[in-house]
Amino acid sequence: MDPTKERPSSLDSNEKSSSNNLENSNHTSKLDNGNLNVAQMDPAHRAAVEKRLKRKLDTRCALFVLIYIMNYLDRNNIAAARLKGLQDDLKLSDTQYATCLSILYVGYILMQVPSNIMINRISRPSLYISVVMLVWGVISTLTGVVHNFGGMVATRFLLGFIEAAFLPGALLILSKWYTSRELALRNAILFCGNLISNAFSALIGAGVLSNMQGVMGHSAWRWLFWIEGAITMAVAISAAFILPDLPTNTRGFTEEELHVAQLRMTEDVGEADTDSAEQGVFGGLMMVVTDVKVYVMMIVFTAYTLGLSFNAFFVSHFMSSVGRSNC
Repeated sequence: MDPTKERPSSLDSNEKSSSNNLENSNHTSKLDNGNLNVAQMDPAHRAAVEKRLKRKLDTRCALFVLIYIMNYLDRNNIAAARLKGLQDDLKLSDTQYATCLSILYVGYILMQVPSNIMINRISRPSLYISVVMLVWGVISTLTGVVHNFGGMVATRFLLGFIEAAFLPGALLILSKWYTSRELALRNAILFCGNLISNAFSALIGAGVLSNMQGVMGHSAWRWLFWIEGAITMAVAISAAFILPDLPTNTRGFTEEELHVAQLRMTEDVGEADTDSAEQGVFGGLMMVVTDVKVYVMMIVFTAYTLGLSFNAFFVSHFMSSVGRSNC
């Protein structure tokens, strides 16, 4: 074989490597050539800046837990509403009720990937999540005015379609700020919102369903959707001012803190947190589709969701069947 035939591919590889190194060095030089020479900052001073940065981040990102709680409350309140006549008022058979439960996940699955492709190209992801939350709060509120099976199916599908944007978007924002070592703890705290919602859903449901029956001529289950939907919309408005965006444009941080945040991610990943110019819109999607670890995670997360779904959707019905309708 003629060795000269392999030379172009070797050169191409070297050129790509040089290009990546140049891109990373350019990113670091941008930090160095600014008003703050972050890369050469005194270690003790940098540690203090990082501590202050993470304290601000943790405070602002704590809102993600509350949003996740509302995310689950708005999708699971149908189980509590069933105890106060939702199924009877809408004249739903058991099969139709089960369809209303499962149709939410159809919309959820359809929207998750497209949503993350969009949010990754938005400079203000906090506004995106806030608008999404405001819309699903409106949909949740409108669930309280449906009068038939078709209306319930439509609102449940749309609720899942819109809610799908939150969790992947929250994980994406966290990954823009926290290193891989810090991210595991923050993700675990975020997922606690799922479990906390199961406790709060029962308390809120019991309070509304026990005291709002017949108020202004409406059933208590309708008030449950209206009240929880209104709370969701209030949280959505506050999220627009509290949630962080990206380390390059977030308000509420000093210039020094933002520079340190960018340098932290560059050091953690080994390259600048920017998409390659050679990678198209679906480049990241193809990387996910061909990664075996993603499918392992899918199996684990499916089992996790199945276990929680029984608790969320069917425990209240089980309790009512054994004479504990107020539980």
